[in-house]
Amino acid sequence: MLIIAITLTAFSDDRVGVAIVAASPQDVATAGSHIRIQFNAPMNRDNTTVRLRLEPAVPGTFFWEDDATMLFDPATSLQPGQDYHVIFEAGADSMNGRKVLRDYNFTFTVRQPRIVYIAPGANDIDNIWLTDAINPAEARQLTHSETGVIDFDVSPDGSQIAYTERSADTLRATIMLLDVESGTVRQLVNCPDSDCQRPAWRPDGRTIAYERVGFNEARNEENGLVEVSRVWMIDLTESPPVTFPLFANADILGRAPRWSPDGRRIAMFDSGRSAIVLYDFAVDDFGAVPSRNAVTGVFSPDGDKLLFPESAFQGSNQASSFLQLADLESRQFLRLSEDNAPYNDGFSVWHPDGETLTVARQYRDERWTAGYQLYTMRIDDLTAEPLLIDPNYALGFFAWDPSGETIVMQRVPVAAQSGTFNRQISPEVWTFHPQSGTLRQLATNAFHPRWLP
Repeated sequence: MLIIAITLTAFSDDRVGVAIVAASPQDVATAGSHIRIQFNAPMNRDNTTVRLRLEPAVPGTFFWEDDATMLFDPATSLQPGQDYHVIFEAGADSMNGRKVLRDYNFTFTVRQPRIVYIAPGANDIDNIWLTDAINPAEARQLTHSETGVIDFDVSPDGSQIAYTERSADTLRATIMLLDVESGTVRQLVNCPDSDCQRPAWRPDGRTIAYERVGFNEARNEENGLVEVSRVWMIDLTESPPVTFPLFANADILGRAPRWSPDGRRIAMFDSGRSAIVLYDFAVDDFGAVPSRNAVTGVFSPDGDKLLFPESAFQGSNQASSFLQLADLESRQFLRLSEDNAPYNDGFSVWHPDGETLTVARQYRDERWTAGYQLYTMRIDDLTAEPLLIDPNYALGFFAWDPSGETIVMQRVPVAAQSGTFNRQISPEVWTFHPQSGTLRQLATNAFHPRWLP
């Protein structure tokens, strides 16, 4: 009788097969969402990944949280407003020989991206707000910090926000994690003897880099007394999250970390070296790009180039700024403006198409304006065309949405006739849709706008 019972149990398990116990996203997704499928058994990875496809088709790569949880990471942002059908075909093998016996299908729609920014709330304390790009009147406050939010970064899938606030007890800057939908907040790092700030999400959403500034620690370098700041990491795959320095060598300084879009490289500015420090995780390679501007720069969409502003002096020690492009594969540099050009180029970003740059430019000739204006520069021939010129405003930070159709901007009004800034006027958040020419104000007395996928 015992032999019969064992035989029947084994036959029953084989007929039941492997079940899918969780799959996401369901119904609604963001432009940065991963496809996640969890099985009730450890799987044969090669035999499993080949059975997943999306309609319409999306290129991407697979990785595994564990032997029973598969993730698909799209190579490009999912298209807002698009319906995607996920098809997982039957036949995948588990490690114990059982199979997935039935196809598993689900559908989701990618929501339109929203915008988050910092603005005063109750008691005039800066906090993070969320708004719809079409209906800004529906803005709502996401954080309720008693000491004020200093900076933040949005997770790649838009579900979480890492932000910096000061501890009410120690006044040290620390990093918190907000779940956007539930509103729950938890502390990620404890910094009793440092300011921990400027979080930057790795594109896979598993790691956050941040800047850690030590108190009572400074160095005398050739360019003067340098504040000691190093880049640390937070591993979010551990519970609780684990934090550690990026480099074991404490002589390597760094601030304002920025990831390449593929997560292969990280860049930061080292004040001691007066250089942008780059680390390549794939080949364990360390390099430095000399720079005077103390700006980390921005990676190209493919992660192989770095765009950054540089300074020069013309004539009677008149300072000017221009853009440089570093090819990280060939290690060649390209200056993106002519010598003695009649303009300054400042903050700039790549358009998602990878073929053009969006540049903040201020002319010094008859085209002069009190603030920087928006131009489009082609990479192939370096020609620049006006994108948005408004002498009544000076341009600050800006960023494209994942589709490359709309840009969000921080702008400051200026007195057009006198060409001076009104010190009592606060920054504003706007969007601009170049194809339609639509310019929309989202918030006043607001800054640091970012897209929430």
